[in-house]
Amino acid sequence: MYPLTRDPIDGFSAVFGGGYVVLEGNSYPVGKFAVDAMNLSAKTFSTIRESVFQSHRRILTCLEEHRRKELLFALNGICAFTPQLPVYHELGSRAFLRGGLTVSEMDALFQKGAYREGAEVWLERLRGLPESLKRFQQCAISYADEYLASLTERTTSAYANAWYAFQLRLHLEDDAAYDEATEYESEAFLRYREWYQEEVRRRYLQTSFQISVSYKTIPHPKKEGESVLAEEVFCEDLETFLTLDLIRGFMAGHIPRRCDHCGRFFLLDSGYDIRYCENEAPDVPGKTCSQVGAHIKEQRRSKDDPIIGEYKRAYNRLKTRKNRGQLSPDDWNRQVAEIQELKDTALRGTITLKELKVHLAGY
Repeated sequence: MYPLTRDPIDGFSAVFGGGYVVLEGNSYPVGKFAVDAMNLSAKTFSTIRESVFQSHRRILTCLEEHRRKELLFALNGICAFTPQLPVYHELGSRAFLRGGLTVSEMDALFQKGAYREGAEVWLERLRGLPESLKRFQQCAISYADEYLASLTERTTSAYANAWYAFQLRLHLEDDAAYDEATEYESEAFLRYREWYQEEVRRRYLQTSFQISVSYKTIPHPKKEGESVLAEEVFCEDLETFLTLDLIRGFMAGHIPRRCDHCGRFFLLDSGYDIRYCENEAPDVPGKTCSQVGAHIKEQRRSKDDPIIGEYKRAYNRLKTRKNRGQLSPDDWNRQVAEIQELKDTALRGTITLKELKVHLAGY
């Protein structure tokens, strides 16, 4: 138990199973929270850093100056910035001080001993939260851009091979660093190894974790009447949970992908080659990126596809004749329907472009 909050911001349990993650009884596609973290803006990070700094300073001051009455108010300040964090945005308000601190616990906080030491460790974890979250974001984006963006298949096997390539790179870099370090004296070598280990941790996603796991049967998140065997995982920090969410997403066939229109990441949870997200397009209010992307794609196709070009030329000829009164409304509707059917037949490959041109020449 963390001595200051009974329900700390960087320690919670989550249930993974059936391609979903369940938090506080609500289910989400696994990988969703990792994508949320990848999309945090610089402005949001700045706000989180400032809020954490203020909370850390107030709590530490209360402990150092024995301000008992102000301590609980300082702890409540944590609730002001947690909704901006991934995961906690969905969880909503949480009782961080469930029942408050007992008199004996409060006394222990202001005395030397294990309880006070635990509080100081927790404060250090709190202070490091923004940088830990930023590190995950940078590492996850780097992995998505370097190992996932170029994949031509949307399968769990392809994602597994991408993870293998990532781990192989880490192994080769590790070997190269150790080979290079052999020329140093032993003390220098140890310092170099410590530096390198920290550098790897900063630059790359975690590949091993310290977690507690138990297994339980839960109702299927989406299929009424069915159950799934799930893992209940306790994570001691937010970065570990987000990394687990990301990797378990790979295992379920879910990956983060950049939207071709807005550049933000979305969760690709199927084998289809979807390139646009469902968020509102930043440059077209009221339209999603997928709607804008489909329109752009159709425009590009109309411009480049010779079949579409032939169809448009025939359509324009008919439209000119209609405007001149040379076609009755019935003839207009019938002939437009006929050339549309010819276009669709050519797009399906049933007739060739040459055959299409011959048919359309009659209109």
